[in-house]
Order: sequence, then C-alpha cells, then structure tokens
Amino acid sequence: MAADSAEGHEAWGEAVVIDLGSAFCRAGLVQSGSDEPMARFESIVGTPKTPPIMVGMPQPVYVGERALGRCGVLILQKPVVRGLVADWQAAERVWHHIYFNELRVVPEEHPVLLTEAPLTPKADREKVTQIMFETFGVQALYVAVQAVLTLYDSGRATGTVVDLGEGVTRVVPVCDGFAMPHAVAQLHVAGQHFTDYLALLLKERDGIEFSGRAERAILREIKDREPKPGVVSERQ
Repeated sequence: MAADSAEGHEAWGEAVVIDLGSAFCRAGLVQSGSDEPMARFESIVGTPKTPPIMVGMPQPVYVGERALGRCGVLILQKPVVRGLVADWQAAERVWHHIYFNELRVVPEEHPVLLTEAPLTPKADREKVTQIMFETFGVQALYVAVQAVLTLYDSGRATGTVVDLGEGVTRVVPVCDGFAMPHAVAQLHVAGQHFTDYLALLLKERDGIEFSGRAERAILREIKDREPKPGVVSERQ
C-alpha cells in the first residue's frame, strides 16, 4: 500500500503555489529554482461593458495589467476584498489565467498550494476545494494560512506575524506551525488607507490631485519605495 502510494507521488508534477491577495496575485512553481514568484500582477478582472456583437460569441476576459490597460471599456472586478474572496467567478478567472497564461502548465498534472487569510470561513475553504478539484482537476490541494508560511520562511514555527495587507492589518500568533484563531487581532487600516492618506497630504501641500487609477499606481509605488518610520514623542 505504501509502495503504491509512493509510486503515485512520483508521477506528480511540480507543485504550483498561488497567493491571491486583495491587491496583487503571486504564483510560481516550487522547483523553479527562484526565490521570486514567476508571476505577479494586480488582482483585478475586467469584462467588456457591451455584449459581444455576434450571438453565441464568448465574452473576452482580461486579468491584471491587460484589464487595467482597457479600464475605460471594461467592468472591473476585484475577486478578493480584505483577504476574503468576494467574487468567486472572478477568482476562478484569475486562477485560470495563472495556469494557462502565466505559468503555462496543465492543472491536472500538478498539485497546488493555496494561501488563505486567518479566520477564513469554513464555507470559503470548501468552495475553493470544490473549484480546484471539479473545475481544474488538480492532483492534490493544500491550503495554508499566509502568516504560517511567512514564519516558515524565516526558519521558525512559533512566533507572532504582523500582516499589513491592502485592506486589513492582522496580528497572528503562531505556535508550532498552527495559527491561533482565538488570538488573531484585525484592524481595518492598511495599505489602501495609507495610499489615500498620502494622496490627501500631496493635495493639501502641493495641490496635486491623484484621482485616476494610473495616478494611484504612482502613489502606491512611492509608498512602497520610500517608507520611513514615524516617531511619536512622549509629549504628543
């Protein structure tokens, strides 16, 4: 029985790792030889505002940069909001884009590791499992909490992880590789709010208004490239 199981595992392909976040999606193959993800793009899906001209013609779907480049004629959807899947159809389109356009692999020939946020509802995990096995037919599936994987990357299995995301900040205690759900703290102030505050400061000081999506991308780049910790005095 064990030998048969080992032979079955030898037939498995390289594991696919997918991290679908509120702002960006990252994906790659475990044995690619690189520490950086093979694919990184904004977590956004676009569909045309107008129906196709010919009846029965499939509607094109654009993901990531291709969607942002056509934002004027597309309906844009974010599959993940504050770490939780808000649009399952959009999430499935992102996964399809990863497999067939970014990684160019057949999902039936690879196991997959997916990340999830702490306190993710059980129903969401069941939905992910259903889509991965029934729609994509993956060989195997493992869902891990993002904070636990972050701690593993530092060579530890116990610690506290502060996860500053796009829409929510979480403090996650981890003990022996298991997140402690009863001790997780959440704050709905995160990267998006810092970007909004930076836009407000630049408008008040220099009169520059960042309203469009392209301008906000510049703000996000400034925020990520020039972070400086602030010091609060005892008098304040």
